[in-house]
Amino acid sequence: MSGRQRIRKYRRDSRDHLGHQCGQIVLEGHIEHCVREGIEHGDADKTVEDFTKAVERFANMS
Repeated sequence: MSGRQRIRKYRRDSRDHLGHQCGQIVLEGHIEHCVREGIEHGDADKTVEDFTKAVERFANMS
C-alpha cells in the first residue's frame, strides 16, 4: 500500500469513527432525555417506538 493510499484509508477510517461517536452521543442524549421522559409520563408504547427509530437511524450511520 502506498503512502497516499494509507493516508486516504486513515482519513476515511477517522471520518467513520467520528461519525459513529457523534451518533452515539446523540443516541445517549435521546435515551437520557426522551426515553426517560416517556417512561416517567407512562407512554411506554410511544417511547419504545421512538427509541427503536433512533436506534435504526444510529445503525444506518455505520
